[in-house]
Amino acid sequence: MRKTTFILLLLLLLSLSIYSQKRVVSSEISISEAQNSILRNSLEEYQIVEIDLVQFKKDISTLQETRVLWTIDEKTDYDMRIHPKDIRSSAFQAAIVSENGNTIQEKGEINTYKGYLSNGNTVRLTVDDDFIFGGIQIEKGFLMVRQLKYVLEDKSTSPNILVLYRSDKVKGDGAVCGVPDELIEPDDETVVSQSSSAGCHIIEVAADCDTEYYNRYTGNVFNQMLGEFNLIQDLYENNLDAVLSITDVRAFIGSMYSSTNPSTIITEIKNLWWSSPYSSIPRDLVHHFTDKDLGYFGLASGEGVACNGSNKAVCWTRERPGQTHQTVAHEIGHLINGRHPDGEDCGIEHVRSIMCQGENKQLTFSPASITRLTNYIGSWTCFDYNTTYISGNNNICVNSTKTYTLGNFDPTAATNITWSLNNSRASIISGQGTESVVVKGNSSGQVTLKAIIDYPGSNCGNVTETKSLLIGPTISFTWSGPGPYGQVDVNVTGGSAPWKFYKNETTLIHTSYSSSTTVPFGCTGGSLEVRSTTSCGTGSYTDIIYGGCGGYYLMVYPNPAGNEVKVKLNTENENFRNSNLAFEGGITLTVYDFSATMVKSMEFVGSLEELKLDISDLKKGNYFLRISCKEIDETHQIIVE
Repeated sequence: MRKTTFILLLLLLLSLSIYSQKRVVSSEISISEAQNSILRNSLEEYQIVEIDLVQFKKDISTLQETRVLWTIDEKTDYDMRIHPKDIRSSAFQAAIVSENGNTIQEKGEINTYKGYLSNGNTVRLTVDDDFIFGGIQIEKGFLMVRQLKYVLEDKSTSPNILVLYRSDKVKGDGAVCGVPDELIEPDDETVVSQSSSAGCHIIEVAADCDTEYYNRYTGNVFNQMLGEFNLIQDLYENNLDAVLSITDVRAFIGSMYSSTNPSTIITEIKNLWWSSPYSSIPRDLVHHFTDKDLGYFGLASGEGVACNGSNKAVCWTRERPGQTHQTVAHEIGHLINGRHPDGEDCGIEHVRSIMCQGENKQLTFSPASITRLTNYIGSWTCFDYNTTYISGNNNICVNSTKTYTLGNFDPTAATNITWSLNNSRASIISGQGTESVVVKGNSSGQVTLKAIIDYPGSNCGNVTETKSLLIGPTISFTWSGPGPYGQVDVNVTGGSAPWKFYKNETTLIHTSYSSSTTVPFGCTGGSLEVRSTTSCGTGSYTDIIYGGCGGYYLMVYPNPAGNEVKVKLNTENENFRNSNLAFEGGITLTVYDFSATMVKSMEFVGSLEELKLDISDLKKGNYFLRISCKEIDETHQIIVE
């Protein structure tokens, strides 16, 4: 009976596990011969399927990782785990630009997704209610996922109909990159020598497209451009430890891009993005998408020009189903110093590395390219990511708020920020997860504000920034002395006149209307406290003043001490021998730490020649010992070992 119950329970748990997984089932469908004829011009093999895009988007619209079992057909299942991965910077903006002006688009939710299969292969998809584009890594390249309507340029086709094809089954059209091949001479300073790493860096990209490209994708033009960048993110992260952060995308409708000459388009891109208001948009380079037939599949303005003047680093890519993302990766590679001769296996289709001349390549940089590109990225500070700090006031009044911001922070795509405080003297009111937070003071004291910045990329990791805050009134002072007559020179920071000075907590000994003053403290040592009105109310600060002037009346030994210190009259002090002071009556020994906090106190009664204080319970460090009785009040510094 128990065995049967256990089996039933196990089956129940398994069924719950199965139903917790999202299931996407696509069905194979037929298309017309005319449509097939168009596809066969560019694809050797393909499959036409239909899915419910709205439901698919609904299933994965969560900030958490979602497990999706996508059944392509009776023989093919893809067990995916995917999660939203924003490639847009926090300052990202999208706009449609025409002769009538700019139409700013709402940033909207994250549509780019990153994930992996059960075997570890990567998945990159861009998904909306009526849009899907991306790739699933398979044994040979990628299984490309595209909507049939955009391949055929037939907007009447349902958005739920997809064409699936392997990247190694794409037919080439003989196009090449327009950047000329260069022979790198041995004395060139950029010659590849050995492998290196750029660490973690950010490449900020602004992107745009012309009227022809916009007309192909219309309402999903921004999804398509972001989808192309999403497909190559792993290439840059895994090979170069660099992240592509998309700062801006624009669709230019009209005559802004009118040329059909490959080189003239480069000039048009430069002129447009160097003019107002586009010149102020943050970027390291500009990438342009076009659907014009320009002969070349792409062209860059030069090799190694990114960061070397923002108007110089531009490139363009011609739309080619199945290969556009490869060209985007290739042309951006040129801008960060990539060269055709650094390619690997360049004579082998579907194996050649990304900087090879020609088409049909694998999404990988060759070792030679990795060295050259990481050396270039590492040599320019514009790609640096960790130069941040927390800016804001060091003081917060109780029940008041202050704003703290990450200074010099690059608002990079997919960067997570977590703020925290080390105690309850303050609390974070708003802004968690952003580059600015509002902090409220709860009670007086010190608190540390911490920001953990989780940068994307395989080697970026976490960067921690901290800032020490004082909650409540803030005031402090520095001092020197005592002088020969017991005078102590004090410089106060904070507060306002008058400043009042107290000895040993209760006795007012001096009032000053200047922050720099001389306090008649005396020679016996003790605590000195200043009180004043601050912006947060009455504040105070206390420090221990050593005894001095003509020497101590008392001796404290041994010093440094271990388990015990002893106190007796200093018979070698001539001032004591010539005075009538007595070491008797109620004698109190009080130990303070360096923050003027009392840590131990003991009282002795009667006339004693020597006092003994047990300090075995104190931690190793520096302390102040105050000895007070009817006629003597001295403070000595002691060291506990």
